[in-house]
Amino acid sequence: MKSTLIKVVFCFIFILGLTFLYGQNIYVIHIEGQVSLLLGDEKKSGNLVHGPISENSIIILDKNERVKLIRSKNEICDLKIPGKYKVNQLPYQNTGNNSILGRFCEYFHSFFTNHSSPEAKSAYKSSISAISRGNMAIPKLDFPLQGDLALDAGPITFMWSHTCDTCTYALKIYNFNTKKLIYEQSSKQTEITISNPETQFIDEVKYYWKVEVVGFDLEYLVNTFNVAPKGQFDKNIFDIDYRLGIEDFEWVGTTPKCIYIMSELAALHKPNFAIQYGRSTQIRHPDNIEIKGITENFLYSNLLNNGE
Repeated sequence: MKSTLIKVVFCFIFILGLTFLYGQNIYVIHIEGQVSLLLGDEKKSGNLVHGPISENSIIILDKNERVKLIRSKNEICDLKIPGKYKVNQLPYQNTGNNSILGRFCEYFHSFFTNHSSPEAKSAYKSSISAISRGNMAIPKLDFPLQGDLALDAGPITFMWSHTCDTCTYALKIYNFNTKKLIYEQSSKQTEITISNPETQFIDEVKYYWKVEVVGFDLEYLVNTFNVAPKGQFDKNIFDIDYRLGIEDFEWVGTTPKCIYIMSELAALHKPNFAIQYGRSTQIRHPDNIEIKGITENFLYSNLLNNGE
């Protein structure tokens, strides 16, 4: 479970830079209001965001604002009284290893501490460029990953990476057992979205797909995915959401909740479900740029770590 979870990282470069600079393991997991953040020299640096925070920072809490932080894997601090708080002097309480809150803290901790690159997408794209010099390279298949894929989680975007700016690509999807071509579409972009996947695929059927560069006869990469039973995606989300509800987690905001649910789905060995949940959350909350970062880095971290 943990080997999957450690592949995920946020894209907030500024805050991540602070973490690497000071080497601390303190994370903001909940924010109510526009909470201000100061650095150690008392210069205002902007509003607090979810993720790592330097222990040399100062949190300024106004009326009706609230912040929750975690330290290590299961220690939590809840700030709700207006005032100035030095992060290195905050009191913490142990949540217990077996509680939902403890697991929530562990997931959040794993998102930020166990990945080698703070910019997963850039690192992945750079690796593609490095191996693409010279002759025409083979497109690398990005999404979907191997495993279950939900048809009832919204549009499905097939994604690949390639360095050619003038190429035309052909996405081809086949029934794994019959080898019959069931979908083909061309594009000059490196992604194609199937808006109504339930009209193209059949529940509980395995498929494989590849992307060809039109006009080039190459040995192309192939990847597989399994269409999940209808309702399985919603059931998984409902079960996770229900456990949060019975533990009185109404305070959990959109960003940390997304991290928790994606982590739970990853623990179930359903990385495609996790990405699909992140994307559907992004559609529901278009102004939340944090969700885009979570989802994007989850995908590219998986690709980097699995050598896809």
